[in-house]
Amino acid sequence: MTQAYRFNFYVNSEHRMLVARVIGDMPSPVYVEQMSEAYAKVEAPWTYSRLIDFRRFDGHIVKSDIEEMARRWADVTEGQDFRAYVAIVSFDPSYKVRSPIRSPYNFHETLCHFMDYHEAIGWLLAADKDTYLDKVRALPGKLHDDGRIRIV
Repeated sequence: MTQAYRFNFYVNSEHRMLVARVIGDMPSPVYVEQMSEAYAKVEAPWTYSRLIDFRRFDGHIVKSDIEEMARRWADVTEGQDFRAYVAIVSFDPSYKVRSPIRSPYNFHETLCHFMDYHEAIGWLLAADKDTYLDKVRALPGKLHDDGRIRIV
């Protein structure tokens, strides 16, 4: 029997970016375990920007598991002084490009939701993230992200 889900995790050392991609109907507690295991394999993961790709995720992350993940992340980053950016990509229409917010679980992190994978990467790589978002919001009739990863 094959699993109804997959978890992919990539480390881009050149751009100091961690990318997690959840595919299928992964149970919420399994997601927490997979993320924790992935972060444990990266030296100083808090020094990386992070992109969480939920475009092909069919499940639901429950609040108690989000809180558990935040607790584990707090344990990993305890005593570290850092500033991190986290892009969350989802086709959920409630997650259109929004203004970045301070993470409710970790004041060191700024979160921003996107519907387009490439815009999320652009934001994470941008030197001036606010200006980048202003430009993205102003794009008329841009192409819709179809879920494929394109290497340019």
